[in-house]
Amino acid sequence: GESVMVPMRDGIKLPTIIALPGSGSYPVVLTRGYTAG
Repeated sequence: GESVMVPMRDGIKLPTIIALPGSGSYPVVLTRGYTAG
């Protein structure tokens, strides 16, 4: 996978792992330290 820093709307950049599954045609983004909702 690839590790990138993704800026959130609050201005805080969080480390995000972008994985490319062999059977998928689009990347799966897993953000650590961020809870939706």
